[in-house]
Amino acid sequence: MLENSIFKVIVEDGSGTGFILDGYDYIITNYHVVSHFKEAILEDINKNRYLATVVMVNSVADIAFLVCEDLKNRQSAIKLKKDLNITNGQKVNIAGFAFGMPYVITEGIISSTKQIIDNRRYIQTDAAINSGNSGGPMVDENGNLIAIVNAKFSDADNVGFGIPYKDLEKELDSFNFEDLKYRVKCNSCDSYLIQKTKFCNNCGGAIDDSLFDNSKEDESEIEKVINRAISAYGLNPKLCKVGKDYWEFYPKSNVIRFFKSGDYGFYANSPLCNVPKSNILEALKLINSDKFKPFDLGIYAKNNTICLYYRIFQNDFHNDKILDEIEKNFTNFISKAIELSEFFIKEYGCEIAVESR
Repeated sequence: MLENSIFKVIVEDGSGTGFILDGYDYIITNYHVVSHFKEAILEDINKNRYLATVVMVNSVADIAFLVCEDLKNRQSAIKLKKDLNITNGQKVNIAGFAFGMPYVITEGIISSTKQIIDNRRYIQTDAAINSGNSGGPMVDENGNLIAIVNAKFSDADNVGFGIPYKDLEKELDSFNFEDLKYRVKCNSCDSYLIQKTKFCNNCGGAIDDSLFDNSKEDESEIEKVINRAISAYGLNPKLCKVGKDYWEFYPKSNVIRFFKSGDYGFYANSPLCNVPKSNILEALKLINSDKFKPFDLGIYAKNNTICLYYRIFQNDFHNDKILDEIEKNFTNFISKAIELSEFFIKEYGCEIAVESR
């Protein structure tokens, strides 16, 4: 199945799409999806997450390779067929995570097999391409890779572009390293550089030394506390952080979110389930009670979802007197959200929240 070969690629700046090719262990995406990050989270269609290491970037070709130990030797429905015949008018499918939303496939045709932009050739298509599709595969009806999706015209409809599969083929043929070191490709001589430099050690060609930088910031006080709280529950905090001061993860079926709100607040939130269709008054009494302090239950009126909340001030993360208590509360919030979700579903016949997996 095509969807089992494709992943959302998440870094703190945003997300894109990546995929595995049959016969290769690399997760392939655009360079601009992981630009200035050396690790990324991979999320499959079932919201399972994996930690990946960026091992190769080619900023000119806009291609990056990632390695994930948990996904090695995984079979893929996407094939790299050498000398694949590509024609104008040919049907194609674009698969990925547009706007960071759940997995979708769009269909279209090839509008041009040799569109030239900035002295590079691209495959042009009229299939719907949106932010978040970057790095995903453009495939034919047999699952053969045609291109890596990488751009669309923001002021035009049905005009998208992909990096031809032959450009990827060249990268795959030249990259032969078994370690997990981060390498930058020199496009003058095709050598790979490990140490930060402004000039290629092999040919002397100019190198953008910012390619070696890592945008991952040092842990803030908030991040330290939240990471410890998540670790205390038994989860890897690296797989839970999906944005700056924003964590979103699925310890079981329902989603847990920890996040900043405005200049002062910091929240934990979890949609538990839908409001029950019977015994509503009994459920409302429980929701409006103080039984779950320091947490609160409430109803999100827009979709009739029962949610669990916890709110503190951002300054509380700098108060040593209550820091241990805050950390325990965030750990306990995860357990309480799971417990209450299961309770409402079992005792009141509530339906699982639409945001759950």
